[in-house]
Amino acid sequence: MMGRILFTTGTDTGIGKTMVSRALKHGFSALGFTAQAYKPIESGCPIVNGQAFGDDALALAGSDSALLEGIRLKAPLAPSVAARLEGHPPININERADTIRRLASRSDVLIVEGVGGLMVPINDKEFVIDLIRAIAPDAVILVAGNRLGVLNHTISAAFLLDCVGHQAHGIVLNQLTATPEGPAESTNLSELQHWLDRVVAFPFISDDSEDQLTEVGKALVRALAFPFVDPPPAKTPINDWRP
Repeated sequence: MMGRILFTTGTDTGIGKTMVSRALKHGFSALGFTAQAYKPIESGCPIVNGQAFGDDALALAGSDSALLEGIRLKAPLAPSVAARLEGHPPININERADTIRRLASRSDVLIVEGVGGLMVPINDKEFVIDLIRAIAPDAVILVAGNRLGVLNHTISAAFLLDCVGHQAHGIVLNQLTATPEGPAESTNLSELQHWLDRVVAFPFISDDSEDQLTEVGKALVRALAFPFVDPPPAKTPINDWRP
């Protein structure tokens, strides 16, 4: 029996998808689910012993070697460009989707992290959003960085997901710095909550220890109100969580 697949995507690169994905994995595990996390495609990978080594993939997989398998590219570029420059065969989205479904049969929840944003090219014809369509996940989580410009980027991405029939289950606004740096960072959460449903804040984490990720992750899972999670007891909402 295949477990539920949650796909985390972003409004951009470098906005904290991996941290949010790790928190979800720890949160589901703490709530009694078997949970795994997987990055099927990663570029910008450092070279270790002559091979591209996926930092994000390792952070998500932990010690599970099966979750380290995937497309790992050296250049910090869109996968289509990096693959072309490195002589890698074009990335086959259907093969990636088959692998994801196989891995999903090993746990209750598989969190799949995308690469960059929705319109990052994976090959010469297809984008990350096409990978989402091929997988048909149970839920798509859109991660955005709390900075100037996030309103346009997030609302545009949510609209695009709607257009292809994969409405974002939730929006996670990641606090990128310890304190808000200006009026945009102070107002983005309330503005996004005005325009979109189920927008939650993810706190700045300076110490990504397992204990802290677990506490934040449990609050995040509850705040996102997944239908297969039992109604939670009264707890501190993620938007009010502080380390």
